[in-house]
Amino acid sequence: MTRYGFEAVTVTFGGTTAVHDFTLDIRPGVVTALVGGDGAGKTTLLRCPAGRVAPAQGRVHTGPLRATGMLAADPPGYGDLTVTENLTFAARVRGLDRATARDRTAALLDATGLADAAGRLTDRLSGGMRRKLGSRSRPSTSRTCCCSTSRRPASTRSAAPTCGA
Repeated sequence: MTRYGFEAVTVTFGGTTAVHDFTLDIRPGVVTALVGGDGAGKTTLLRCPAGRVAPAQGRVHTGPLRATGMLAADPPGYGDLTVTENLTFAARVRGLDRATARDRTAALLDATGLADAAGRLTDRLSGGMRRKLGSRSRPSTSRTCCCSTSRRPASTRSAAPTCGA
């Protein structure tokens, strides 16, 4: 089984230690939460598997990079693109061919209840609809994220999973 998580990870920025000796095993298919106050290092840790932050010490176990998605604290989306264009763009950037991107976008619009807003500019969506564009919990699967799951990753990280999604 592919291993996900952190093993004795320490992250520093200059002389400041942001995360010290953090270990966590994450099992695929299980919702795991990092909880802590502002500045506790949650987002810093979530940036490590994406390669955006390198630990000074320890190991980050990510499995195949293409099997990992990331949902940032702010809802994703380019305001001057429609909901459909944002989802299709996310799918194409992640390497899906046009036909697969179109099919995956249609499935995500249906699963999130955003089909009626498919042609609407993202800037014109309500806050709740923007969060739906970013995240969606489906009854038959674990938590998934629309823009970050256009390619069906095995693992998805969220910097703020409880912000109205």
